[in-house]
Amino acid sequence: AAPVGWEVLERLSHRPGFTNELARFNLEANLPPRTLGGDMLRVMEAELLQALADVDAVNPPGVRALLTGILPTLRIADLSRENMTPVPRYTQLDEALKALQGGRFRVAIRGLDALEVEHDSVMLEAANTSLQLHLQVDPEDFAHKYNLAQLISGPLLAAAVNSPFFLGRRLW
Repeated sequence: AAPVGWEVLERLSHRPGFTNELARFNLEANLPPRTLGGDMLRVMEAELLQALADVDAVNPPGVRALLTGILPTLRIADLSRENMTPVPRYTQLDEALKALQGGRFRVAIRGLDALEVEHDSVMLEAANTSLQLHLQVDPEDFAHKYNLAQLISGPLLAAAVNSPFFLGRRLW
């Protein structure tokens, strides 16, 4: 995890669609809306590849952009408050959630290995990144489309984007 997001965003200020995320090592790239159908998936792929190329063009030497669900090389040290993006909403989010959680965040995942971690900030959430596709539908079609999206989300995510590793553990 390279905590260079703030620097990269400054260098990308001419390019619309990029913004910060919770961690200094994450960026958000927003693509323009598309109409579902035709070659829209091919167009979105080209736009995503261009966004990655734009980031890599301004990245410091040795740093590359990566689309991933969980960065497999992420370490607990990467999730320190020093790597939190210096934006008041993230500090306030951290303080509010710590108050609700009694000051600690606990994660327990059982897979091939077991992971039990307690952490002192919301930065564990920085491990969760995503590719989000938003679909606008007519109100009368919403329930059917929502149920369909829920049905296909799990298998698509498992097959396409997520790392089986988190903090050095095999969790699939």
